[in-house]
Amino acid sequence: MMRLSPVRNSKPGQSLVEAMVAIAVAVLIITALVGLAIGAVRSANAAKNRSLAVAYAQEGIEAVRSIRDRSFSELPSAGGPYQLVWTGTEWNWSLGEQTLDTIFSRGFTVTIESAGKMIVVLSVAWSDSTGDHSVDLTSYITDWR
Repeated sequence: MMRLSPVRNSKPGQSLVEAMVAIAVAVLIITALVGLAIGAVRSANAAKNRSLAVAYAQEGIEAVRSIRDRSFSELPSAGGPYQLVWTGTEWNWSLGEQTLDTIFSRGFTVTIESAGKMIVVLSVAWSDSTGDHSVDLTSYITDWR
């Protein structure tokens, strides 16, 4: 019976090189996956903040319309920024901007277009890890009564 001796096709140290290449590839893949995960979290956070800002701006426009429905003459004549104030029963306004949820600020400006017609620009601004952002909503408010 003939004995077969193990065949060695590799040179000494070749398996160490293969292990290093495998580790390098694994590190690159893990780094890419972590980068994608961080980007997804940042994107989701930015979308959440923008959605909240739009909701705050829409609420502000509705508050201005509520004041208009009560009496057009109660709205500021021009300028700004003005802040909206909820008294517990109705909306009012005062000078300045208001802070909402620690990172958001909201204010509106008024421009007179003609008698009984004004342009209200409601702005919501915020800062997060990706920088400074803002959302502006414009509405034409008329004295419809």
